[in-house]
Amino acid sequence: MVTKVAIRIMALIIIGVLGLSPVMGEGTSQATPEDDSAVIVLEGPIQAINVNVITIANIQITLDNADPLLATLQPGDVVKVSAQINDAVDGGGLVADSVEWTGANILSPIITLRGSVQAVNVNIVTIFNLNIQFTPNDPVLADVNVGDILEVSGNLVAVGDTSAIIPVQVIIVVNVPAPGTPDDGSGVLINGFRVSFAGRVFNGTQTTFSYVVTGTGTPPDLSHFDVEIVTCSPELEVVGFSPSTAVSFGTDPTTGVDGIKWDIPLVTTESRLYAISFAGEVPLGQVTVAVKGGNGFESALLPGAGCSSSLVEIEKLISTDNATWQNADAIPGPELEPGTPVMFRFVVTNIGETTLTNLTLTDNMYDLSTCVVPDSLVAGAFFECMIGPFAADTGQHTNMATVQAVADGVEIQDSDSANYFGGDRPSIDLEKYVSVDQAGWQDADHAPGLDVDPDDESYFRFVVTNNGNVPLTAIALSDNILDTSSCAIPASLEPGAGFECVIGPFATTRTHANTATVTAIYQDLMVTDSDSAHYFTDDEQTDGPITIIIEGPVQAININIITIFNIDIELDPNDPILLEIEIGDIVRVEGTSTTSGNTIVIVAINIIIINIDIDDDGGVIIDDDDDDGSVVVPPPPPPSSGFSKDACKGGGWRNLRRADGSGFKNQGDCIQYANTGK
Repeated sequence: MVTKVAIRIMALIIIGVLGLSPVMGEGTSQATPEDDSAVIVLEGPIQAINVNVITIANIQITLDNADPLLATLQPGDVVKVSAQINDAVDGGGLVADSVEWTGANILSPIITLRGSVQAVNVNIVTIFNLNIQFTPNDPVLADVNVGDILEVSGNLVAVGDTSAIIPVQVIIVVNVPAPGTPDDGSGVLINGFRVSFAGRVFNGTQTTFSYVVTGTGTPPDLSHFDVEIVTCSPELEVVGFSPSTAVSFGTDPTTGVDGIKWDIPLVTTESRLYAISFAGEVPLGQVTVAVKGGNGFESALLPGAGCSSSLVEIEKLISTDNATWQNADAIPGPELEPGTPVMFRFVVTNIGETTLTNLTLTDNMYDLSTCVVPDSLVAGAFFECMIGPFAADTGQHTNMATVQAVADGVEIQDSDSANYFGGDRPSIDLEKYVSVDQAGWQDADHAPGLDVDPDDESYFRFVVTNNGNVPLTAIALSDNILDTSSCAIPASLEPGAGFECVIGPFATTRTHANTATVTAIYQDLMVTDSDSAHYFTDDEQTDGPITIIIEGPVQAININIITIFNIDIELDPNDPILLEIEIGDIVRVEGTSTTSGNTIVIVAINIIIINIDIDDDGGVIIDDDDDDGSVVVPPPPPPSSGFSKDACKGGGWRNLRRADGSGFKNQGDCIQYANTGK
């Protein structure tokens, strides 16, 4: 049982210079429904009026068009507005519940807000990404914890280039357990950090286990955090984890924990959410967690992923001759001429230890009513079905089959996809690397990237490959910061061919992030790919906590920009999850805010799809409705390991080796290497 639960931010709206963002907390049982509503009361002079939108302290507030007060308001009038943060408003913003003309002599706006505490740093408390600056000796600071719901009233003042609230009155509406001595069932205190189990969530295709690690202000800082992955038969398949950086699998030589290790520092005044997801439905068990800090470590037992005796597996295969079958999970799959006869085969196996009943077999594109599905399936038994032939379509084809069953009263399921590509498949791949010596190159796709010395010089290497099946012409290579005109670019590229270019040296800056883009033409189609490179100087603080979490339905997708609650969230253009996300999916994003012109956007660091199964990576054709035809976003490059993560499944990891000849500890260790080469 856990009494302190990670706060889930269900909507985050960036408003003007304040960066207000609603936080709807799932705290302790003390919280009431109204505690989850983000309420803001703001009183101050009106800066501007645009139809029914007024601006106070650079915050835009939408009023009811029918409000008779609108006709009387003028810039300079002092009004008091009670408002909600409402994602239903186009572009986001505050929506006024009530507006009152006060005429008070107010020069500095007065603000009152209620929300969940995101961070506590000495005398600075953060709510809605807005800093509330207490006096260092304010006694209320001793009672405020991350996750508390506060109601704060105070003056809005400028602090450098940002704004802050100087509190006049503070009410703790909901107080979560303090991160000091743990209460019964609230987690464990190990090596100066409170570690709590934050829950198990099964979304129909995968099961996620989450943990909250919170500092107590007692040194030393955390250097890494371990969670055990228990050994099951069949083995648990890791399909996601958060944070997604500095992760390794296997036995930690320091703590002895065999599982996942996050090698990300956490200072004693911070809190972080860790999560690991497994394919299918995984029951609750008990695992060892460990915190390493300074010269020592401590470990403890907490709830976590357990082993199940009830499992079902489906394999979907594709063939053109009814003799040779391919498990074409990965996009694009086999390349076929349009019209080629295609057949599909479904093999369902009870890989658990209990009898399965109430079996159903479905496909998102094909009618499987001709398949004979047994009433029950004992452990180790299987059945299969074949449909087709069907004439191969032109372009990318992907369809998914799903089996559902009941074991010991529990519903279980598994899904598998099949892919093929009909006809010409133009595609191009770009990999961008960074180095300080032109010898050791790093594919630093994500911030912070390569750690460099302030006196170092930087070099960038671009590797372009035609990874399609047709020749490409009119090839162009550009960068949003660097001049690539010195690169020798061929007039055309045959399938499988490529070229590369190195530019530099350049003087280093404190932080650097730039994106290169390659384009090419096949007939009337333009294909493109982009890749980023990052570095930072080692005198910077780079391991700060993720500052923004947003969870909600996807409203729109524009290449690598997804929109949730009218907020644009920028993903890495090469992130394979872009090929899985669809409008309407519920996703969880962890990231940081940045500016683009006059607009504040969210840059995703970690992203998890909550309601759909994440399959293998690949390319997709996007129609942008312009005269250039379709834009083909190519699949990511082959894994640096030389084999796909599918090769690790079903015990295959035992027969695979790293480039240095060493083996793998478990399936998760193999998948990690397949995806990253590390």
